[in-house]
Amino acid sequence: MMVKMLRVPGIAAILLAAATGLCTAEGEPSHLLTGRWGFTAGGFAADLRTDAQFSFGPRLGTLFRLEDATDFTESESVIRADGFVRFGKRHAFELELLQINRDSRGTLDENLEILDRVFSADFESAFDMSLTKGSYKYSFQNNGTLDAGLIFGLSVFDFGFEMAGSVEVTDPNGMTTTGFEREEKSVLAPVPSAGMFVDYAITPKFVTRARAEFFNLESGDFEGRFIEVRWTFDYLFTNVFGVGGGYSSTDMSFSDLGEDPLKVEYRYSGLLFYLSFVFGSHL
Repeated sequence: MMVKMLRVPGIAAILLAAATGLCTAEGEPSHLLTGRWGFTAGGFAADLRTDAQFSFGPRLGTLFRLEDATDFTESESVIRADGFVRFGKRHAFELELLQINRDSRGTLDENLEILDRVFSADFESAFDMSLTKGSYKYSFQNNGTLDAGLIFGLSVFDFGFEMAGSVEVTDPNGMTTTGFEREEKSVLAPVPSAGMFVDYAITPKFVTRARAEFFNLESGDFEGRFIEVRWTFDYLFTNVFGVGGGYSSTDMSFSDLGEDPLKVEYRYSGLLFYLSFVFGSHL
């Protein structure tokens, strides 16, 4: 855990050094770094790992990894979009939307305790995650070739989990029977973050972007962690339209051990690919 938390500030320090070294760079401005507003839309080839525990009365149920316990790699759909608006050279607001839906069905290899039920044998399950993230960006410098500064964000994760299947029920006399049950759980987890970004126009049409954000807080029964690293490349075919792709990694943990205990650790990383559109200019 400590290694992970030190790694992101280290990446931010590298970005700061890179931005400092590029400050003297001169070149023809890129519309990607000077546009007034724009958006991207595409997909995300994600490698997902999910550890979850849900409440069982006053205690947590079994800690389980969805990809191992229920083979959630069987069916996945990922949709991603984001947009930005610039207010002068130094200020910008970003909005990101990500939806990951996964379904699975089959036979459990071992009993799985979720909420107040013990599932066994055949099952059907769904696990959905939607992310809405708003970010404010402050640029130390934006000359159309280099845009570098600080970023402050708020990510709201909305998790929805559903499990249906064979359930073992033990009556007061100690007799165990098997029946069909369905359990659902939804979780809303707001997580702030802070970090640094560097966008550099290698040519007016070819731009590389890098960012690193993190957050860590422990207070009473609550514990939250957020780590995100992203590196992408964009190519403009015209001043308005282009394509992009790159790598993104997010590691999020949310734990509340209060009256209704809950713990979710969600990690996803993979390749981004998208269409990009940019309009207007502030330079």
